[in-house]
This record gives sequence, structure tokens and C-alpha cells, in this order.
Amino acid sequence: MEMDANGKMKMMGLAAETKNPSFLAFANKQQTLLAVNEISLDNKMGTVETYQVQDSLKLISRKA
Repeated sequence: MEMDANGKMKMMGLAAETKNPSFLAFANKQQTLLAVNEISLDNKMGTVETYQVQDSLKLISRKA
């Protein structure tokens, strides 16, 4: 997604895939994206993932 100057989001395509995100936030001057994922049915735990923001998203870390 891309945000314009008015704060409207525009879908650009799939950059990364994550399970059941409930919260997304940018950090480090929008160079890092944080995704907080809901509890999964597989392991009964949620995760926090960090991605490097470039032309696409590169997974940096995943913590349960």
C-alpha cells in the first residue's frame, strides 16, 4: 500500500505475506514496518515481525 499526501491508502500489490496481522506501524523514518499478528490456531501464539521497507518488504525478524 502507498499513502498519498492526504493520508489515503492505495493498494499497490502484494509486497510480503504475514498471518493475521492486527496492527501495522512504521518505525525508523518509515524504513521499517512492524506487524503484530493475532494468535494463530497452529501454535496458540501471536508474533511480532519486522520488515525492511524498500521496493518490496524484506523480513528482518519474527518473534513469538
